[in-house]
Amino acid sequence: MTRSAAGADERGRPDSGKLSPTQREIVSVCAEAVQQLGLSNSVGQIFGVIYGSPRPLSFTDVVTSLKLSKGSVSVGLRFLRELGAIKVVAVPGDRRELFVAETELRRLMAGVVQTRLRAPLESGKQRLKAIQRRFANSDEPDREFIRQRLDSLQSWHGKALFFLPLVQKFLGSKG
Repeated sequence: MTRSAAGADERGRPDSGKLSPTQREIVSVCAEAVQQLGLSNSVGQIFGVIYGSPRPLSFTDVVTSLKLSKGSVSVGLRFLRELGAIKVVAVPGDRRELFVAETELRRLMAGVVQTRLRAPLESGKQRLKAIQRRFANSDEPDREFIRQRLDSLQSWHGKALFFLPLVQKFLGSKG
């Protein structure tokens, strides 16, 4: 097998998980960044290896490069696709599903807002309504205190839902 670039075979694919020191650092930075968003380390590693690759990567390339389980990589790739952080590209002569990273920050953040803010807020809206209905018919101690806290939560929630479309518009996403 001949080499065409550091850590790549003649077809431009990663060579048995050999990442350059800088690519390893990119993987590490991405893993740490996504952990701050409450996502798993492996999701960050997967994004990082794809982001740091000069060529599209296959499922097998990701597994080999990161030495992660196939299950972990499969779940991570699916999540990153849903988030819009990676996309599938076609390469002439290669029938594999190949991934590249989204490099536009606005699109990345729009995906994060949708999955980590909008969906939970919509779910929380229904849950708060159910809590209010249950509370209205209950005989709980400290009723006035709990009522104030529920009112406060609903106010915060309403403000978040009000401002979320503005954030999404700023990021150029559909809300």
